[in-house]
Amino acid sequence: MAASALDKAAEFGITVLDVRTKRADLPQEVEQSVFDRMRAERQRESSLLRAEGEELGNIIRAQADRSSAVIVAEGEQQAQRLRGEGEAEAIGIYAEALSQDLEFYAFTRRLQAYDTILKSGDRLVIPADTDFFRYLLTSSGASDELAPIPDASER
Repeated sequence: MAASALDKAAEFGITVLDVRTKRADLPQEVEQSVFDRMRAERQRESSLLRAEGEELGNIIRAQADRSSAVIVAEGEQQAQRLRGEGEAEAIGIYAEALSQDLEFYAFTRRLQAYDTILKSGDRLVIPADTDFFRYLLTSSGASDELAPIPDASER
């Protein structure tokens, strides 16, 4: 095209220095199909990129889930170990207390049991000849006989 323009212009004494295309229009009958192909190509590229992103996202989520499960399992393991150590220490303390004063140990365990069982406002009816009252009514719960229960005027 540039060569034919140079020849024609030379006939008129014109020198052509440069030929550029300002606009190229497609024929009407193929214009829509070209645009459709271009659109389909862009959609194919975007679908490919989305699929790659989804794959990477799934890999990252799987790694995060695995890391989370490992961290939770290690934490549970450490908690179980610490609980075991604490229970062992508590058993040692109870054993030492039991060996020092059996009566006091029995008394404190009963009080702990009552504290666990009874809630605020609960009433407990216990016969006066029980060991519980023996501890409350005597200075030393170790006596074999039950202390007499004071009447209302002595309390």
